[in-house]
Amino acid sequence: MQITVADHVRHVLLNDMVILLDLRSGVYAALQPPAARMWDEALRNVAPASPDERDLQEAFVAEMMEAGLFVEARPPECGAGREAGTPARRPTTASAIMTLLRIDRLLRRDGFASIYSMIQHLDVEVRPATAATLARVVGTFIRAENILWWRRRNEDCLPRSLALYWFCRSAGLDVRHVIGVCANPFQAHAWVSHDGSLVLDTPARTMAYVPIAEV
Repeated sequence: MQITVADHVRHVLLNDMVILLDLRSGVYAALQPPAARMWDEALRNVAPASPDERDLQEAFVAEMMEAGLFVEARPPECGAGREAGTPARRPTTASAIMTLLRIDRLLRRDGFASIYSMIQHLDVEVRPATAATLARVVGTFIRAENILWWRRRNEDCLPRSLALYWFCRSAGLDVRHVIGVCANPFQAHAWVSHDGSLVLDTPARTMAYVPIAEV
């Protein structure tokens, strides 16, 4: 049986460990080197060298499947062509304020998993953007933050980056939302990028993090 990682799980190899992010709960976990090796070998369908190692790997795979981290791999389905997304909205200070408040409310009420699922399915037509267009959209977002004096923006990168992604995407900008992790000590950081450049963030804050999830 060929196995693969479940759709709701993101993983990355970091310092001989495998860092996991369960998008259903927003919970991180770390597999230490022995378990990380079995994770890698199971996904690559590497045959164990001895019967004892085979038993260990089979037990490990069974445990990962019971936890919902591994699933049986299935052939890709051929689907119909993707329909065009909804038209982009004109970015205004009022809509930026509503986005900030909406993200804050949804995170408090429904948690990370719900809002992350929503941004993965945010289907808006994107178009090429000039530096001036990006600056105008980001400037509007900053004005909204200043009006709200958003109490969480300096406390947690996640709500701010989610709101920034949603607002930019709704305005038709082809932005990416990235969650990165680092070890020793374990930390996570979330940011937004456009055409390979950071939006309202700096390399000094992101360079230590290895991306684990991206939309």
